[in-house]
Formats: sequence, C-alpha cells, structure tokens
Amino acid sequence: MGGGIIIKPVLDLIGRDSIGMISILSASTIFSMSVVSLIHALVSKRKVNLKLSLLLSTGAIMGGVIGKKH
Repeated sequence: MGGGIIIKPVLDLIGRDSIGMISILSASTIFSMSVVSLIHALVSKRKVNLKLSLLLSTGAIMGGVIGKKH
C-alpha cells in the first residue's frame, strides 16, 4: 500500500507521462514488488498465510473494479 500511495502521486507531480501510463507504471511496479516479496518469503521458508493473502488480493481486485466504475 505504501508504494502506491507514494509512486503514483510522485509520477503525477513530475508530469512527464499521461495518467494512463502513470497508472500502468505504478500498478506494474507494485505488482512486481508483491511477487518478489512472496518469492522471498517462500524461499526463506517463512509461512505464508494463504487465507489472508487471498482475502486481501480479492479485496484489492474488487476495490479496483469498483473504483474504476465510479
């Protein structure tokens, strides 16, 4: 969540790209960071709470869809 709150406004402030491009860059960066964190947790044998992860992922997807419609 922290990356999304920082990355998008900073890119908006710089103003070199369109809003669509900034959204894609921000989303892909945050998705990449999430994948790397998950891989790191699995490689280091830390237990990942799959129920909580799926719940948060589902909520994020639903929030994105609802936010895009409004």
